[in-house]
Amino acid sequence: LSLQYSNTDGYDSDIAPEVKEWAARELPYFLQFPDVLVDLSTGSMKVSDYVAQWVANTAGTFRSEGLSLKGMRQHKVAFFTRYSFGSGPLKGLYVGGGHRYQSRIVLGTLPDFSIVYGNSRWYSDLLLGYQVRKFAFLKHGVRLQLNVNNLFDRTVPTQTGAFIDKDGVAHLDYRVRLVEPRRWRLSASFEF
Repeated sequence: LSLQYSNTDGYDSDIAPEVKEWAARELPYFLQFPDVLVDLSTGSMKVSDYVAQWVANTAGTFRSEGLSLKGMRQHKVAFFTRYSFGSGPLKGLYVGGGHRYQSRIVLGTLPDFSIVYGNSRWYSDLLLGYQVRKFAFLKHGVRLQLNVNNLFDRTVPTQTGAFIDKDGVAHLDYRVRLVEPRRWRLSASFEF
């Protein structure tokens, strides 16, 4: 029997300090000329409006300061067990299985500083094996083992990123990872 648990905490900190230093140093200079027009590829804009737009745009970059890291799953649990038959008609047979669980994934942060979470995930695995004690010229026999990963064929895509639009709406299927379907693997191992 094996049981594993991990709790991970991670936080964004010290995001782009050079940009913050630049803004503190340079923006007051530009704001001395609030009504001067700046030529942009999209047209002209007052310096004061341009600075306000820049501050609003970069605020999104710093919004996650002190909040959980994107892509982090705080809780992870893995459980596995195996039983071997040591006597009787099933001698040499072994069976095992387990579950793996990971809590919701952090996808991003909304303008109100609330965290956007994606789905949690869990998978079950199974193994079945048989040890043939003596086999032809192999004095240690042969071990046959069948492994089944993702036993219940849970193939819901895992969300790995969210797009948060200008209205603060999170689109959770912005970035996903496809989950491998149930997989069967039969292996034989021997020593000689």
